[in-house]
Amino acid sequence: MLGGLGELVVVFWQGDVGCAGGRGTVVPNFTVVEQRGFSSVPPVVVQNYKMPDLDLVHLTSLSGKNGLLQVSGLTYGPEDQQGYPTKKVSYTLKLDKANERFIKR
Repeated sequence: MLGGLGELVVVFWQGDVGCAGGRGTVVPNFTVVEQRGFSSVPPVVVQNYKMPDLDLVHLTSLSGKNGLLQVSGLTYGPEDQQGYPTKKVSYTLKLDKANERFIKR
């Protein structure tokens, strides 16, 4: 449940944006949902927020606190086959709410 006006939730999902087709076109995506109105009004998807490019194929962990977003997962190593990433990656993103974006730290 959202904590109140201005509360943000980052949602991770995988999909084929633009429906290009094929296994290699399904990519990780992040969407920001924000409570922008009264508590009786459902939160809305905010398309303005920009995420940095992350070398990420499979998400294993996502958490946020105090304006920081921790993202962990897997990407392809040099010997990996399509669909079987093994290289561990981890990112810390800082929320820049004034400019509606997340910045890699």
